[in-house]
Amino acid sequence: MNLTNMTHMHLDIWTPNMTTFRVKLVDFGADGAFAGGDDTDHELVFSNPAQSQWISLNIPLADFTNLVNKGHVAQVIFSGLPVAGGTVYIDNVYFYKDAVLPTAPIAAAPNPTHAAANVISMFSNVYTNVTVDTWRTSWSSATLEDIQIQGNDTKKYSALDFVGVETVTNQMNLTNMTHMHLDMWTPNMTTFRVKLVDFGADGAFAGGDDTEHELVFSNPAQAQWVSLNIPLADFTNLVNKGHVAQVIFSGLPTAGGTVYLDNIYFYKATVSTNDVFGYDVLKIYPNPVSIGQTIQMPANIKSAQIFDAYGRSIQQIIGSEITTNNLNSGWYIIKAEDNNDKYLVNKVLIR
Repeated sequence: MNLTNMTHMHLDIWTPNMTTFRVKLVDFGADGAFAGGDDTDHELVFSNPAQSQWISLNIPLADFTNLVNKGHVAQVIFSGLPVAGGTVYIDNVYFYKDAVLPTAPIAAAPNPTHAAANVISMFSNVYTNVTVDTWRTSWSSATLEDIQIQGNDTKKYSALDFVGVETVTNQMNLTNMTHMHLDMWTPNMTTFRVKLVDFGADGAFAGGDDTEHELVFSNPAQAQWVSLNIPLADFTNLVNKGHVAQVIFSGLPTAGGTVYLDNIYFYKATVSTNDVFGYDVLKIYPNPVSIGQTIQMPANIKSAQIFDAYGRSIQQIIGSEITTNNLNSGWYIIKAEDNNDKYLVNKVLIR
């Protein structure tokens, strides 16, 4: 086997009694013959493998340090303890190459679909944007590039530690908004943070009535567009939302992150009873439901929003169960999204 371009060896093992498991690779060299003078080999030892369960081993070929050549691998040798008494089941023995993730998006972020009448947009080709003083304040620690991807305007931040975006001159009144939306694409960030800062009624930084809150998103998916729809209610310390003047992005690795951003806006999520007939029906049980009971949705539901009779979003759910302890008696609308990104809607009576 020519493993020159491979990076790892994989195998699954299951043993009822082995206390040591070894894997040796032997390369016969260019002459293709055993003991031809150019053979190389290396053995790895795995001590105390978990017993009576399947274990997946993904072994970097670089760990076989004495296996200088990998172009003519002719032997794989398994051994272990107890001597002549070990039992092992082995499956899925193969070598593979780590996928190389792209470092920049080749496709633009998806176009948002929220109604413009319900949106306050900071940056998007789809909506009319408010005036932003700067997308990189003087106190930021990041590099900003304005680029286009497939003709779509995009913000690229690199060497990112933190970056401030300010609307001090035209502060945003988000009182009637329910969510913040942004599309992000990163090749390397392991943590992404979003902070909102409201300057208060005096409209001045550190004027005594400022409020702020930062949310942390751990391990965002890399090398793909991720759409964040963040309930403003999650910014719990952002007591006021009438004079939002700063949006601050930060994350990890410190001063090493790269992120592409598009479609940064705030929106009001509303659903009317008439909208129920525009979607497939969501199956829920029980209905009606008593306060304190749990509403069950299908297992393939990944999230849902609850709207009151006035169309106001009052609760966001992750998963397929809804607790009713914090809801009052009355009619509600549940709008759910399944694992195929399909929306389903139904009305529920809580009594």
